[in-house]
Amino acid sequence: MRKPVVGKKHRHNPTIPSRRIQGRRSSAKKPPEIKYVLDPFTDVDLRTWKKTDASLTEYQIRFFYHLEARRATRRQEILEALQNVTSVEQDISQWVRLVSYKYSLNPLSSRGSLNLYGGRFNFGRDLVCASLMHFNALYLASDKETAYNERVGIKSTGKLDRFDLALQKEASFSTFLLEGRVFNLFDLTSADNLRPFIKVTNGFGISPELKQMAIDLTIDSPHMISSAKELKAHLMTSNWRRWPMQYDVPYNSQVFGELLLRTEYDGVIYHSTQGTDKYIAIFPENLKNSDTSIHIAGDPPNESVITHLDSDTWRDLI
Repeated sequence: MRKPVVGKKHRHNPTIPSRRIQGRRSSAKKPPEIKYVLDPFTDVDLRTWKKTDASLTEYQIRFFYHLEARRATRRQEILEALQNVTSVEQDISQWVRLVSYKYSLNPLSSRGSLNLYGGRFNFGRDLVCASLMHFNALYLASDKETAYNERVGIKSTGKLDRFDLALQKEASFSTFLLEGRVFNLFDLTSADNLRPFIKVTNGFGISPELKQMAIDLTIDSPHMISSAKELKAHLMTSNWRRWPMQYDVPYNSQVFGELLLRTEYDGVIYHSTQGTDKYIAIFPENLKNSDTSIHIAGDPPNESVITHLDSDTWRDLI
């Protein structure tokens, strides 16, 4: 059979599938709904932060070493001023040690305090300033809620829970009830105990270069804290981690902790920033000649668990 001839009157027009057959045009997706705003900022803010970040970091580093040089010059005076403060002791019966679940078999170890930048009163391994040596601290709370609040923040009354606000995944913790007594504590619950320290540091000056850098950065002019009450509030600020995390320099409470370590205090007692109850930071290496004794209440799961921290066991727990 002959094939039909395709001419002008019989031009072959291939069938073009309609859009409906090819597929529907995808509609633009709606942006996700924002339920909670944690930290609002604009593109202008981002550009400004990027521009000033290096200068601000340089300023904070210079400020730290400026003060560190003055502390070194008058270090003996500072240590003597702190040594002359009357120490206190604390019965820690019913106090609490809170640890992550994975460290449950070593609850009195202070090795975790060396992680990252350390704790409020100790230097961690990630602080690499030339003049610093990291050191351990064991943190104890006067009750379970205080321990939990210090770890992940105060319980929220809104839709965001405390883990959301702390930017942490919800995790398991182990709580250990303590017994014992801690001696030779620096009492930071009273601002009066900072007066001898302030008398020495009031003689520190601020260099003109630092003041000019502050002007150029349009930030508050640097100044020396002149009152014990102001210093106590400064040491207990809630955002102390900003300095080691953002500028790679220790916060002043960490520097103060190192001075207390060198004056051979067993630790420091202070009010929790997450409530009115108390916290203690123990310096284990200062327990070698101390009567301080801390132990876990109850029987351990096995004999390998070290349940006492004292002059005999401190080396095994750092």
